[in-house]
Amino acid sequence: MHMPPPVHGAAMVGKYIHDSQLINDSFDGYYLKPSNTTSLDDINQFKLKKFTFLISFHFRLIKIYRKIKPDLCYFTASSRGFAFYRDFMTIFILKLLKAKIVVHFHNKGEPSFDNKRYNKFLFRRFFKNIHVIFLAEQLVAEFRPYINKQNIYICPNGIPETVTQPMERDGTHQPFNFFFLSNMMKDKGVWTLLEACAVLKNKGYTFQCRYVGQWYDITESAFTEKVKEFGLEDEVHAYGAKYGEEKESFFRSADAFVFPSFNEALSLVLIEAMEYSLPCITTDVGGIPSIVEHGKSGFIVPPKNVEELIAAMVSLMEHPDKSTEMGLYGRQLFEEKFTLPVFEQNFTGILSRIITGSN
Repeated sequence: MHMPPPVHGAAMVGKYIHDSQLINDSFDGYYLKPSNTTSLDDINQFKLKKFTFLISFHFRLIKIYRKIKPDLCYFTASSRGFAFYRDFMTIFILKLLKAKIVVHFHNKGEPSFDNKRYNKFLFRRFFKNIHVIFLAEQLVAEFRPYINKQNIYICPNGIPETVTQPMERDGTHQPFNFFFLSNMMKDKGVWTLLEACAVLKNKGYTFQCRYVGQWYDITESAFTEKVKEFGLEDEVHAYGAKYGEEKESFFRSADAFVFPSFNEALSLVLIEAMEYSLPCITTDVGGIPSIVEHGKSGFIVPPKNVEELIAAMVSLMEHPDKSTEMGLYGRQLFEEKFTLPVFEQNFTGILSRIITGSN
């Protein structure tokens, strides 16, 4: 499974699994990292060292499998792109070794990839006689034709609890503070949010919007230029990647969390925001509707829809009591469904049922 670096959702969940006392007490695990990538910039680039690493990884995998003969092989695979073909090789080798396999998907399918005839052919062979963990029920549909329904499991991600009590916020102070946290990628809706901020300023609203995240396919210079173009130098600020106490300070000082992503499976940052009792404005993609309850813990708007994003942001600014109420309800959902202990219990139960065959 993947673990940091680089830092992304699947890697963080891998770290939680690796470090979990419950999981390590329940199973004798042997961990292998299937990638030598150390930065986000390297993820989608072809490099010779990746190819040589892949060969050496598979030789190690075969050697270790024959040595320890595990009851179950757990693998975090990708469901699309070149990464799927790479991971297909790993699953193929494990099947040759007659391993019992469970695959954990942290991303979602892509119709332009899934609907190709040769990919459908590979999917049928990839999913044959394996167990699959999805993050949310919404993510199953595209792959359901290839998987025995008894081999499908749902296990939402969870995160360690860092805030022990719900945070009651006073949304009446000025300016209202919106917070965005993610890698600075176009697919995360960075430009959509910036356009919404430009309209809000033109309508006379007083607010701040803070972006935190590692620069990726949006560079710092491009972002700064766009902020100047929209005349948002006083309202919008980007701070780069922040971790630990620095990141927590942004959560604590925010009034609402905005995450208008176009392409998401189930986002850990939304769960983090709910832990801090923040109302969330996000989009109807992937498994997000399984996290945020529209009208109760925040608003879910169509992706790339600036007008509806603006309406949601205005609603929170103009109804601070409702904003506070939504944040507290989101905190309640976090405690019930998305803490790390809840994830560990669900995950341990799934692996136990697969090993014992007691579905």
